[in-house]
Amino acid sequence: MTILKEKPSAETEAMRRWAIQIIDRYSGVPMSEQAQNELFTGILSTAFFDNADFSSSTFNSTNFDKAAFRRSSFNAAVFEGPSFNTARFEHADFRNSVFPAADFRGADLSTARIDATTNTNPQIE
Repeated sequence: MTILKEKPSAETEAMRRWAIQIIDRYSGVPMSEQAQNELFTGILSTAFFDNADFSSSTFNSTNFDKAAFRRSSFNAAVFEGPSFNTARFEHADFRNSVFPAADFRGADLSTARIDATTNTNPQIE
């Protein structure tokens, strides 16, 4: 089911539909049509952090690729080399944090709040 962790594309449509059908058939709990559509059009995250408090945390060379940080707080956090490729930061809050060497390529920060005291240079645009 690794195909569901990859970004959807025209080349993977048939394989993604097949994987979703297998999960739906053998999970014992049928998926709604909406859940199937969300899985088909989205990326399956490898880790979920809802309402997590990462205040005063230091992230060193950790791989958080494809993780979801929903409504998580990053107050005075230091990011020294972790990878957040294609991670989602839904309504996450960054305050007084420093990003000297973090990799956020492809990350969705569109709904994140990043205050003026956060040093994002040059990692977050």
